[in-house]
Amino acid sequence: MDFYKRVEENLKKICEECKFNGTSQCIPSRCIIGFASNAIRTAKIKGQQTIEDGTKLIPQDDMKVYDENLIAKSIASVCALCKECKENHDENCIVSLVRRSLENTHLKEDIIYPGNILMYLVNVAEQDRAFSEKIRNEYIQIMEEYKKQLHIDKSVIF
Repeated sequence: MDFYKRVEENLKKICEECKFNGTSQCIPSRCIIGFASNAIRTAKIKGQQTIEDGTKLIPQDDMKVYDENLIAKSIASVCALCKECKENHDENCIVSLVRRSLENTHLKEDIIYPGNILMYLVNVAEQDRAFSEKIRNEYIQIMEEYKKQLHIDKSVIF
């Protein structure tokens, strides 16, 4: 499963629903979703790179309201991507910056991602239990789809 593609598709849907999309007011460099889209494309091309003080690059003045379900789905997709990463977790990793920027659209305080989805969901639930549940449900759905893709037809082997 191409988790990068999944994240890109989710971010594209969020952009398409934005009332500023396609207008002169759409400025991707000042938009959280624009930042996240650029970051995930960079990570896909260049790999899991770390940017020193990368969290400072996330646009802070984007006050648009985004669809909570799409944000949860996007965060879950990023978490699935993180699960597949074999590097040590770092909050300044490009993929972590994507997750952090998405969190900033809905949550008031930064969330610590301890490198494990369960503890992450506990941390999100401390701020917003319902949002944590949405991320959890999306993550479970993604991982079930992933497992189905990995299922091998045993009749071919025997």
